[in-house]
Amino acid sequence: MSRAAITADGARLHLAGVLDHASVPTLREQGRALIGQGSGPLVMDCAGVEHSNSAGLALLLAWLRDAQAAGRPLTIAHLPSELRQIAEVSDALALLPLVDQAQA
Repeated sequence: MSRAAITADGARLHLAGVLDHASVPTLREQGRALIGQGSGPLVMDCAGVEHSNSAGLALLLAWLRDAQAAGRPLTIAHLPSELRQIAEVSDALALLPLVDQAQA
């Protein structure tokens, strides 16, 4: 398992690694800073996420709030099945603005 990271490539943010209670606090602040830079819509690409627990879902929801506060629409691409299942069980899937895989 690799260390978690968030990077930016223009309007696309790339989330990678393991999302857990150890990695999420740092990612939270890094993501908030990236969301606060610039303007316009963003895509959070989760293709690099290797493993996640409920902390990963909480992280995505927090970033959605940050993006809304910054006036930047944020959509989520390539949500891993593990995170999708956590969101479904938590009754939070409808809160995630998922991009159709064909559009991702």
